[in-house]
Amino acid sequence: MSEEIEQLIRSHAGTVVVHLTEPILHGDPETEGIAAELGQWGTDISVVHAVFSLHRDWARKYRVHGTPCTLVFRAGELRLRAKGRYGRGQLHALLEQAGLLEPL
Repeated sequence: MSEEIEQLIRSHAGTVVVHLTEPILHGDPETEGIAAELGQWGTDISVVHAVFSLHRDWARKYRVHGTPCTLVFRAGELRLRAKGRYGRGQLHALLEQAGLLEPL
């Protein structure tokens, strides 16, 4: 699946949000709900949920060493790395600062 994630990042002209978690440690339905809502914030946003332990080498490539972590790519380039849990408003603000969303 790591190759599938990389292919999506390279081929998607819009924004790709990769949310890395370890379900055993971070079974947080609120965070997953926020990540799923991202698709409603913009039509060019794709969301990928990935299990860190299954994609360690891929995650290291982007300097992710722990979870939860959200990576945001635009036109194939890493634009934002956010470690930790984020509420809806905080995540939206981060994406705005990165120039990936319009203000609410």
